[in-house]
Amino acid sequence: MEYQSKIKQLIKTSKKVILSCCLENGAIVAANPIKYEYPNSTPNYFYIWPADAAHVCIACDYLGLHKIPENFFEWFEKKAEGIEKGWVFQRYTVNGIAEGFMISELYSKHLQKILKKYQHPITMWGENGKYNGFKVQIQPDNYGYLLWALEEHSRYNSETSRKYGRIIKNIANGIVNIWSNKFGFKLLYHGRWEEKIGYPDIYLTHSLAMCYKGLNSAINLIGKKGRWEEIAKKMKELLLQSYNEKLEIYQAVFGPKYKRRKYEKLYSTLLKGGGFDSRFDSLVFSLIWPSKVLETNERTKKFIEKLVEKIKIFQYGLGRYPGDTYDGIFVNGSSNRMGGNAWPIIHFWASIVLYKLGEKEKAVKYFNWILKKIKNSSYLLPEQISYSGKSRGPNPLAWSHAMFILASKELGYL
Repeated sequence: MEYQSKIKQLIKTSKKVILSCCLENGAIVAANPIKYEYPNSTPNYFYIWPADAAHVCIACDYLGLHKIPENFFEWFEKKAEGIEKGWVFQRYTVNGIAEGFMISELYSKHLQKILKKYQHPITMWGENGKYNGFKVQIQPDNYGYLLWALEEHSRYNSETSRKYGRIIKNIANGIVNIWSNKFGFKLLYHGRWEEKIGYPDIYLTHSLAMCYKGLNSAINLIGKKGRWEEIAKKMKELLLQSYNEKLEIYQAVFGPKYKRRKYEKLYSTLLKGGGFDSRFDSLVFSLIWPSKVLETNERTKKFIEKLVEKIKIFQYGLGRYPGDTYDGIFVNGSSNRMGGNAWPIIHFWASIVLYKLGEKEKAVKYFNWILKKIKNSSYLLPEQISYSGKSRGPNPLAWSHAMFILASKELGYL
């Protein structure tokens, strides 16, 4: 098998990188700048992003490191600020303080109107921000990723539902608290890339898909509670409405108030590179995995084929979305956003989705593309990889290594 020795070595390295990001108190940081030769041209990622940590938890279970996710779930329940009230925030410090940011330069003046109307006081953005609120983004997919990780862990520990019942309820009820069956999420929120926004009647497909997945995970763990099943059913109905018959795709953004030109005016030219199209985003892979919203059929296969082609940035390199400008390089404290690169996370995600759709040859191709680009002996996976194979952004990144483990498991290498 091509790259067999490289895969074996990368599995070993991934385990080491992941363990370096798992702290003594149970927290799981996105990257550990103290370890390895962390680049000085990228920001500090010594924070806990819930979605990143959830992927690491699942990877650890696959690697037989079952104590890691248990330590993290306990840390999150005891330390994560706001969790007792059902809040899951953008990111946390290692002692659990809610933390975050919003890059105002990515948005146009039109955003202030949206902020004033739809932001929740707890987020503290714009004119309507609460003085003593948290300066954070609300990213609903974080809720779903955590619940998915808990469900995955239950396959290895039958006591998961009993042991973590309180946090499961808090997170699932947190989704309920910010949701309305009439117009979706009640507040302004951000997607996984911390750039695109949604608000009432503007749906981010990935955010809905992961909350749908999360609620179903909670139901599978501790049974039907309150409105969980009702809301999950409504979310799936809405997600199926994201299908664009003309383009034969499931849109990344949709809803009663979504008009492409008007929506894209919310963003500045700093975010919108050439070919920017808000309807396409690699995050929509989540409709197949892990949310399982879509069935394996010809419509789904055709959609994924179009999505993969749309997010290609150079030969077989996969970026986040068309026109992505973020390059992971920081100069004088900020990113010049000169153009996105290929993301290992996206390659491994694509390989999992394609494999599940029966496209095994394509799955292996996109998996191997990253392996081919790793030419150094360290076997470290960064956030981004340029066409020439140079790392960009945090290196190593725990999420990249976790996704490699998840993809290796799917493709039968682990």
